[in-house]
Amino acid sequence: LEFKTTTIESGYEYFETVTTVQLNGNYLYKPEARNVGPYKNEVVQKGMFREKDDVVAFLKTYFGNRELSLCNESMEREVVA
Repeated sequence: LEFKTTTIESGYEYFETVTTVQLNGNYLYKPEARNVGPYKNEVVQKGMFREKDDVVAFLKTYFGNRELSLCNESMEREVVA
């Protein structure tokens, strides 16, 4: 299970931070912005779920009552490199 934060341009010169959720190589939630015309962008959903609440409900069901621990390997690699 992986969470990544990125910034997208959801509107003309309007930037927002979004979080993508990936499980076993599949994106559960991945909002992306694309240009659809002059000065016009739109946000499209490339993941399996359209809403964050649906992702949370799925993860609760998928993991059940198991305890999860946080492992931030990518940050450790960046610090070491």
